[in-house]
Amino acid sequence: MRKTKYNMKAIKLIKLLRESGLSGQELADSLGTSRATVSKIESGKLKELSMKMLEKAAQKLNKKPAELLAELE
Repeated sequence: MRKTKYNMKAIKLIKLLRESGLSGQELADSLGTSRATVSKIESGKLKELSMKMLEKAAQKLNKKPAELLAELE
């Protein structure tokens, strides 16, 4: 599967969350999703993140959603 700009952002987001020390389940919990969805994001199978996931990730990383989006560019 070819990685698009959308799933590259999702992959970068997961990487940022992992670098913050979260385990797989903690990462899924912090995004309000399942470990299977996190795996799909990491493998590039999930093309986009929901706004809700982005907001939860930003909160976990102590950032505003707009800040986090800019960082993922």
